Amino acid sequence: MKNFYICIVMLSCLFTGYSASAQTYTNNPISQYYRHGYLWNGAYAGASKKPVLYGLANRSWIGFDGAPTLITFAGDFGFSTRSGAGLVVSSNKAGALQRVSARFNYSYRIDFNETQKLRLGVGLNTYRERLNNEVLGNDGAIDPAVRAFNEKGVYLDGEFGAVYESKQFTFAGSLLNIRRAVQKESIRPSDLPIFQLMSSYSFAVEEDINLKPLASFKHFINQKDLFAGGLQLEYEKTFHASLLYQNTGSLQGMLGVTVKDMGEVNVGYGSNNKDGYGQQWEVGVLFKLK
Repeated sequence: MKNFYICIVMLSCLFTGYSASAQTYTNNPISQYYRHGYLWNGAYAGASKKPVLYGLANRSWIGFDGAPTLITFAGDFGFSTRSGAGLVVSSNKAGALQRVSARFNYSYRIDFNETQKLRLGVGLNTYRERLNNEVLGNDGAIDPAVRAFNEKGVYLDGEFGAVYESKQFTFAGSLLNIRRAVQKESIRPSDLPIFQLMSSYSFAVEEDINLKPLASFKHFINQKDLFAGGLQLEYEKTFHASLLYQNTGSLQGMLGVTVKDMGEVNVGYGSNNKDGYGQQWEVGVLFKLK
């Protein structure tokens, strides 16, 4: 009864969120919610007993030229009983805008007892943006504003993450773009993620079936916040299926299979938002190295 109550409380939070802008969904790969926490929180670096590699491709607005396309490769490992490190490299294209980013993280685990743990992570992230003049259709001429934008160079920023884990309950948070967050509002870019929270509770309904309700909140600068909530079903730790609802109006689902201790393959799909666009698909592959 307790497990059922917790599940209902977490999922009922779906109705407390308010509408999010159309832009914010592009920052959220489906895999981050259930399949690979390190994609959004550096404190998860080295959480697995083995080195882990995860690659994903996410494409939005299928069939539309210049549709947002995200390619990400992440790798993390534990190098002592309590420490871990990881690296995430991403390429994000949307229309004429191209962005390449990298993030390095160090994490440390504090054990309170056999079932309660606190993971802390710090990170340095860097990115560079440029506009593709050919896509802008300037007949080969380079606009001065485009040149100035492309000459901005590499930007550096930092982040901090924390994850509390008990036997069944997890609560995690991540401060993002710390340097940008303290800048004057007039010079900060819109649609800038500042922090993200995520909570989940895992319990078995039968010996081979596990359920995990989840709630997530992401705060943006100059854009409405993004809320997501959902449920994952896992069978014999070999098959998993999840469904999430975002307050953009989009439903996101993912199916995946686990190949023993070698890794897993995941396929995800996101429906259109309330404004009738934003459809996306995602393919993710995880490898566990010996």
